[in-house]
Formats: sequence, C-alpha cells, structure tokens
Amino acid sequence: MPDQVDWRALEREASPGRAVGRLLRDQREAKGLDLDEVAKSLRIRRSQLEAIEEGRFERLPGAAYVPAFLRA
Repeated sequence: MPDQVDWRALEREASPGRAVGRLLRDQREAKGLDLDEVAKSLRIRRSQLEAIEEGRFERLPGAAYVPAFLRA
C-alpha cells in the first residue's frame, strides 16, 4: 500500500466509519497480519475487530469502547 492514503476516494466510496475500517484493514493486511494475531495482541475479540473493519460500530459493546478500540 502506498504511504499516502487517498482520503477523498475513501470518503466518496464509504461512510466515515467504513472508511476508517477499510483503512485499518488495508494497513493490517499490508503488514501481513491476520485478525487472530491482531486480536491476541490488542486483547480485543476477533468479532469486534471485524465489526470495526466493516464500520459496524453498533456491533461493539458500547459507544465508550469505540474510541478505545480505535486507539489500540
């Protein structure tokens, strides 16, 4: 993946939540990591990481968790 992200293209293609999730997924894949590795490292359930990458924040346990998960 290039060093620079085309944010305008991401915004055109998806909602802000999905754009963030896509960026995180692309970065994870660029580093050759799978969801299980990241879940173990961050101590976040795989299902929650999937929800973040899909921009489905309503599937997370609570609104207070979203910023903490994204920071991790």
